[in-house]
Amino acid sequence: MTIATDAVYSPAAEHPPHGDRLYRTLLTELSNAGCFRPARAHSAVYGAFILGGYAAAYATLLAGPGLVVRVLALAALAFLSVHAGFLAHEVGHGAITRNRHAIAYLGQVFNTLLTALCHSYYCHIHRRHHPHCNDRGRDPDMQSEFFSMYPQSAREKTGLGKLISRHQSVLIWILVWLQPFTLKIDSISCRKSASHATSAPRDYTISCSVA
Repeated sequence: MTIATDAVYSPAAEHPPHGDRLYRTLLTELSNAGCFRPARAHSAVYGAFILGGYAAAYATLLAGPGLVVRVLALAALAFLSVHAGFLAHEVGHGAITRNRHAIAYLGQVFNTLLTALCHSYYCHIHRRHHPHCNDRGRDPDMQSEFFSMYPQSAREKTGLGKLISRHQSVLIWILVWLQPFTLKIDSISCRKSASHATSAPRDYTISCSVA
């Protein structure tokens, strides 16, 4: 995976490439200031904490503990899964290493294995997010079948999506908890499309299979 600068401008996009140029200029300035230097020591300690805690909580569950301990172990796994996702995000942005193979392996561990979110699918959508942040036409995080991030999206929805958008000020506090599951479902469904695409990268198919 590479950072978001891999995104390619589409001539059919809603906005001109002026924003892309500003983004790349900002990226260069931040890079020259040292903001993107890998934080290897901090990330290594963070990763060891996640892996050690995850293994301990999982081993606790395998021992068949009582209800209270079981709930605590599950809560610990949920907590550590969130942090695994955080670290996988930083890995993808080169916060630990710039080696592409190392990034892929670490992403598989902290994304695919610990959070059940296909690492390659995450890379696919995330590298399109940063250069087009909050751009309704190109940012995938602005797209939703049910929630509406901008008025045009609400007007275009039909059926259940229209109903949810109409009452999303209330429903969002309930349904937002389901968003991680929709991401996992989308990442698993990529397995079928990736396995049939002749140009699909090998690691894309493998990581979706593991997820």
